[in-house]
Formats: sequence, structure tokens, C-alpha cells
Amino acid sequence: MRGENGRVSGILKVRTAQEMLNVKRNLAKIAHSTALYTHELSQTGQEDETEVLQIETVEQKMLKEFGMQENMLHRSWVELASVIGEPQLTVGTVAGDFEALPPGPDDAKLLNNLLNHSPAINYVKSDLAKTEAALKRAPRDCGSRYHRESWNLAAQ
Repeated sequence: MRGENGRVSGILKVRTAQEMLNVKRNLAKIAHSTALYTHELSQTGQEDETEVLQIETVEQKMLKEFGMQENMLHRSWVELASVIGEPQLTVGTVAGDFEALPPGPDDAKLLNNLLNHSPAINYVKSDLAKTEAALKRAPRDCGSRYHRESWNLAAQ
């Protein structure tokens, strides 16, 4: 189950990175178009130099973010390749109906499994059993120890 969740998670990360890359690409194109129009307007005197520099800065920022998103997509692919055990997996496009994914785990079943099979719970249960056994023996041990001590005193 853990492996399946890892694969689904990896696929969703790649899909998200792909969508983000498309968004960043579109933003970079829009910024580039805006920069071109701003340059044209500055040549006719309708835009001043500060506005041109501001638009160029935005364009460079969008290009930088696009490059960073490309790196994020590559990292997501590497992670997916390692999860599914295919290190030679090449970067491509992930598509599919993500609404048709299997339902999530049953919380009640998981909790029941944790309570019945957890090593920590088993340790606590065994420790509790030892303590209960010691408490049951305690009155017997104290009583016999008391009688032995009184016999030793009477013998002296």
C-alpha cells in the first residue's frame, strides 16, 4: 500500500509540475510580448525609460521562474523514477484521469491495525501484564517475608 501511495504521489507531483511549467511558460510569453510592446511604445515616446526597465525586469523574473520550474519538473521525474524503480525513465508527459484514482485508506481499519499490531502497543501490553502480575504477587511476597522475619526474631 505504501508503494502504491508513493507512485500515485509521484505521478501527481509530476503532473502538478507539468501544469505549473505550462503556466510559467505562458507568463513568460506574456511578459515577453509586453516587453516588445513597451519597447515599441517607448520608441514613439509613449513610454518612458523607467517603465521599459520595469517591464524588462518582470520579463527576466518570469524567465527565471520558468527555468526554476523546469528544474522542479526534472526533480519530480527523478523522484518518480526512483519510486517506481525505473532509473532510466525519461522526462515526458503524464496524463490521465486523476479523479478515477482509488479511494483513500479506511481510517477505522488503519486505526484498528495500529492498535492491534503496533510494536509500541505490544510492548506496553506486555509491560502492563508484567506489572499486573507483580501486583498480584506483592501481597503474597510481603506476607511471607513478614512471617519469615518474625520467625527469625522469635528464634533469637
